[in-house]
Amino acid sequence: MKPISIVAWLKELTEEEYDRMKRLQETHDAIRDSSENLLPLGDLAKAVGALALSTLTILVTAFAQEWIAGLAKLFQP
Repeated sequence: MKPISIVAWLKELTEEEYDRMKRLQETHDAIRDSSENLLPLGDLAKAVGALALSTLTILVTAFAQEWIAGLAKLFQP
């Protein structure tokens, strides 16, 4: 099979094929020009905040249980 030049190939495309190729090229350009950050900083902050809040809740609950147990011992005969 003889290699065909890109210019000759583009000239042979139908209007529908050309429109499809154009959309594909625009999609490629959008992906190429997009941010390379896999996890945006805002999303990372939300994840860390959720973990910190749940950890803080566990610690406060454990402290409250110990404090209430200590108070209960004061009132035992």
